[in-house]
Amino acid sequence: MRKKLIIVGYPDKPGAPEVAGRLRSLLAKDFDIVCEDVTRCMDLEKVDADLAVVVGGDGSILATARRMRSRQIPILGVNKGKFGYLAAFHEDEMQNVRDHLLNGNAIASDRMMLKCELLRSGECVNESLAANDVVVARSQARMVRIRLLIDGEYVATHYSDGLIVSTPTGSTAYSLAAGGPILEPDLRALLLTPICPHTLTNRPLVVSSEKTVEIEQLPPSPPAAVTIDGQVRYPIEPGDRVRVTRSPYFFKLIEVKTRSYIETLRRKFNWGGQTHDVTE
Repeated sequence: MRKKLIIVGYPDKPGAPEVAGRLRSLLAKDFDIVCEDVTRCMDLEKVDADLAVVVGGDGSILATARRMRSRQIPILGVNKGKFGYLAAFHEDEMQNVRDHLLNGNAIASDRMMLKCELLRSGECVNESLAANDVVVARSQARMVRIRLLIDGEYVATHYSDGLIVSTPTGSTAYSLAAGGPILEPDLRALLLTPICPHTLTNRPLVVSSEKTVEIEQLPPSPPAAVTIDGQVRYPIEPGDRVRVTRSPYFFKLIEVKTRSYIETLRRKFNWGGQTHDVTE
């Protein structure tokens, strides 16, 4: 039986609609193209399909995963962005997309997602999924004062530019730039990384994904906001709490069997090294 496929292209990526059109012509011979969304207007949670091909950068993949909400289907990325860490293929490898999907070399790995709730006076006023990270950070050039709790237990009060709560997938994004470690993507963990903390003893912390993380903005504090995957932003007020838990949904990222995680890190981060063993 032919698999049903969605092609998603984002208009903010130059050339993405044209690449999506070429992919449609290439894949229509072997797959049923049930929809092509290049305007971000479709409700992807309601589309009946087996997999999605996303043309864009890492942000396009993350946005697609959030838009699918409870209906997570495997996502294959075709990179039209700059870094393309999550994308299995570059736009010049479109023929390989078809070949890998047909010969079984493409597999889907489950990537943990986060549920983020913004609580005001004890009531949830905003809720969102996150595939990469939830960031509570300042909106002005002044440090924010935030209190961190894990499972209701007080951990620390941070004077900093903010705090990142990241999935293992997001450990190679903003958290990495802020000095956090790289986590293997199949781990079930939450990574908490302070952003420019005033106290150097405030260090990144890895905890079980079963934990509930709460971040409270304390007065006096300048305007701050919570940002989801660097794309969705909500202003927060002193006294608000941001609650982060593991989502019951996992986004499914298609990877190529022939490329290991270490190889991907080495290739994307341009890690160098000696090609032979050195002995004393």
